Amino acid sequence: MQTSRVGRIAACAVRISLAAAGCSSSGTGGSSSSGASTPSSTASSDTGSGSSSSQAPDTSSSGGGDQTTTDGITDTTILFGNSSPQSGVFASAGQADRSLKACFDDLNATKGGAAMADGKTRKLELKIYDDAYDPAKTLENVKKLVEQDHVFAVTGVVGTPTNTSIAPYLNDQKVPQLFALSGASKFGASQATWPWTIGWSPSYATEAAIYAKWLSDTKKNATVAILAQNDGYGNDYLNSFTKSIEGTGISVVAKATYEPTDPTVDSQVLQLSRSNADVFFVITLPKQAAQALKKLQTLNWKPLRILANPAASVPSTIDPVGRDYSKGIISTNYQKDPSDPKWADDPAMQEYLQKIKKAENVTPQEPTAVQGFAYCQAIVETLKNAQPTRQGLMDAARNLSKVRIDLLLSGIVMNTSQTDPFPIESTYITEFDGTRFAPQGDAWDLEGKTPISTS
Repeated sequence: MQTSRVGRIAACAVRISLAAAGCSSSGTGGSSSSGASTPSSTASSDTGSGSSSSQAPDTSSSGGGDQTTTDGITDTTILFGNSSPQSGVFASAGQADRSLKACFDDLNATKGGAAMADGKTRKLELKIYDDAYDPAKTLENVKKLVEQDHVFAVTGVVGTPTNTSIAPYLNDQKVPQLFALSGASKFGASQATWPWTIGWSPSYATEAAIYAKWLSDTKKNATVAILAQNDGYGNDYLNSFTKSIEGTGISVVAKATYEPTDPTVDSQVLQLSRSNADVFFVITLPKQAAQALKKLQTLNWKPLRILANPAASVPSTIDPVGRDYSKGIISTNYQKDPSDPKWADDPAMQEYLQKIKKAENVTPQEPTAVQGFAYCQAIVETLKNAQPTRQGLMDAARNLSKVRIDLLLSGIVMNTSQTDPFPIESTYITEFDGTRFAPQGDAWDLEGKTPISTS
């Protein structure tokens, strides 16, 4: 196997990573209750239309028009905004942001907040609105966060369609869209048109390319059947995988898609089984992955099973199907897994498990919950080198060098530059062993080589 040790950070989701998230997960409409203007409240927001134009970051304006001061930041506090699914079918995807809030609260209580490049330490506040993973609602919420709540930056929004819906507006307003929790490569590839947007977790295109390389080493001339979500999340994987297998002898012999709101994926799995492919590549969220694996159990088709990272959740995908049956499933991972006994005595994991107890409606073993604490650390590291302006925040986010996050696997570090907009480009191939997704061999490193897809 052609592998190399990671020189930098490789999440979502997980599940999100929700396609993960990161990450993504999906859901429909859903109501949200109105809350006071305090961190972590959820509320509905007024509608409005946003411009789709964007401009390069400009230090002559601090964002939101011709303001002379930057909204959302004082000498003592920073107000971040977030829109994520807190209700509805996919509310579990919002665990990343509930975990983020718990991390902010802990930092405020134990360290007085986070330090910035001007030498001042500021408390971190987070205002969360519920969007039930509805992109139209996400845009509505984000407009309220910017125009009424006057947040400093929007961070940790879960999902590809949701982040896509807000990127033109935030870039027009010159408000940072910091560490979007989606692996869609367009959140790095679109620097010229979306200079105020940056992702965080390894891109779906990176992960798909790694699967192609791994298969070409371990299962030459394999035939592949693919189940994919019918949106940018699924397309990013499909485009990258298809391109990466060119000339390898590996071939895609069957494809089927589903809508996030479809009640089941049984018919798609049945259709794919008729191909009798060697490999079943599942590009879904955990709910649909569990459905697909349950259906697979009833069929006389025994392929090698690969789960896209956002679907590789032990609590949400593996446990509903059965751990014995799930042995041998392949995926990837770049962060430490709370369900892995290997990390029982790890100081960073112990600290996470202790502090996450204070979070509301969070399952500590979910990859998205770990992701929330991990990208909280990423925000803190970014703030260390940021001047207290929106421009300063984006400058710092685009100039990360070998930043180590304790909840990420060995060798995974964050690197960005003006020519490399992807913070994490490394990850491990993993195999479920009945207890955990165990890393196999060294990390696969695509530093500076992330495939680009703008789907």
